[in-house]
Amino acid sequence: MNIYYIISYVIVILIVLLVFYMVSQKIQLRKRSRFVVRWHELQKLCVNPSNWNRVIVESDKLVADVLKQEHFKGKNVGEKIVSAQRVLTDNDAIWFCHKLANQINDKIISVDDKKLLIKVINGYRQALVDLMILKTDTSKK
Repeated sequence: MNIYYIISYVIVILIVLLVFYMVSQKIQLRKRSRFVVRWHELQKLCVNPSNWNRVIVESDKLVADVLKQEHFKGKNVGEKIVSAQRVLTDNDAIWFCHKLANQINDKIISVDDKKLLIKVINGYRQALVDLMILKTDTSKK
């Protein structure tokens, strides 16, 4: 084979790989932006105390969806959080948030304390930052 043919094949392969990489990055960005939109919608709901329980439960579902998309192993959210331990910088916070969301779902507790809401929202926010959905400069609520 001529050296020019080999160089041509290598260039074509590199172009195909580059296009594949760019398309996959665009798909990832689109998926990520969907989560960011959901997060901002939940933050807007925090203004009304009657929405606080819903915000916590929906934030838990949001993190669960991210963990699922990122292919963390586990049959349920708790097991997926365990799988993500090395990625999450504040495991205690996400566990506190997840347990609280479960208690709200089971109608054991209702959140009416703004400080508690802020603590929980910050816990979920940190998990989403750790999972590279939110940037670190995203405003806190």
